[in-house]
Amino acid sequence: MKVRWYALSGLLLLTSVALLSQQRAAKAELTLVTFRKNGVQVAVLARPTGEQTVAITAVFTPQPGFHMYSVDLPAEGIDGLGRPTRFELAAPSTGELSPQFTVTPEEIHVVSAASPEPMPVYPAGPVRLTRQLRLDSTSSAVTLDARFSYMSCDDARGCTVPVRDHHERIDLKGIR
Repeated sequence: MKVRWYALSGLLLLTSVALLSQQRAAKAELTLVTFRKNGVQVAVLARPTGEQTVAITAVFTPQPGFHMYSVDLPAEGIDGLGRPTRFELAAPSTGELSPQFTVTPEEIHVVSAASPEPMPVYPAGPVRLTRQLRLDSTSSAVTLDARFSYMSCDDARGCTVPVRDHHERIDLKGIR
């Protein structure tokens, strides 16, 4: 009798683990687009966050030791130094984009030999810009136009050439 109870308990446990794994996989981020330009790897990810909402995230990963500039930096930098990290999405005709991005990590302000004014940057490492997209119930396939601008720097090695308005088309087919 104990053997059957243990076998049944083990079967229930395995079934529960399998169901949890399927639920997590359903909510996992899917990679939609990747490219590498001027020392930065960029990936665009999508994760369903509700029945008709999707989180669209751009992950900017610079070379080790390099930092990215804040999204709040002016387009031409401060006194010509730095360029903002930008991920611009055109709203699809069958959906609505949230007006604000969520950015991680939080920006810090650094002073360098090139500028006495504190520069808003992100700590060295990946930067994630996330925006919510609400899809209409009638939309089956959605394509987004995205533009990316950025620049990465390291105090010891200098800066990479800025990337301005790099264009990608992002297909959201099957993301729900």
